[in-house]
Amino acid sequence: VNVLYPKFDLTEEIALFLQPLFWEAGRPYAYDDKWSKEKMEQTELTLPAKSDGNPDWEYMQRHMKSLKQDASGIIDIPVKSGHPSCLGKIPQYMISMAIRR
Repeated sequence: VNVLYPKFDLTEEIALFLQPLFWEAGRPYAYDDKWSKEKMEQTELTLPAKSDGNPDWEYMQRHMKSLKQDASGIIDIPVKSGHPSCLGKIPQYMISMAIRR
């Protein structure tokens, strides 16, 4: 396991944006061909960028916040209605999370 320490302000939303990019970048590596720190440093990720070429962290933040809001509405509707056919399609841990909010 390689621990990554960000050199920028890492929010939950930015982490949610980056996670699938890291997952996809590490997919070609198996246990015997580990995605080592050296290989990670050579891996390029495509990120949204500002006109100056720097990553657009604000865009990533806003985008994931918007997706989370959209998803919360989808999860809340079946949970609040309590309709058994809807609840069966949502994993139990997600139902618990929505109810605890």
